[in-house]
Amino acid sequence: NDSNQFNIRYGQFAIECENFISHYFRIVYNILKFISNSDISGKKLYANLLRAQLSKYELLLLFYNSISDSGVDKFFPLLIEFDIFKQIGRASCRE
Repeated sequence: NDSNQFNIRYGQFAIECENFISHYFRIVYNILKFISNSDISGKKLYANLLRAQLSKYELLLLFYNSISDSGVDKFFPLLIEFDIFKQIGRASCRE
C-alpha cells in the first residue's frame, strides 16, 4: 500500500542522508519536547521562535520525517501540538 511504499522510500533517503539530517531532527525534536514538558508560560512563543528559523523546505523535510515510521508516534504529535506546519501552505512558489 501507499504507506508501506512511502516508508520504504523515506527509509532509503534517511539512510543515504543520515549524516546530514539525523542531528537536525534530533535537535528540533528535543527543543519541542523540552518546551512541551517545561513549566514555562508562553510555550507557543518559544515554538514560534523555533518555527521562524525553518525554511519551507526544512518544514517539508520535518513533515516527511514525522509521518514516517520513525517519527509518527513521538515527533508528529509535538509538531502538531505547536502548529509547526502552519506556514507550509503559505509559502510562495517563487522561493
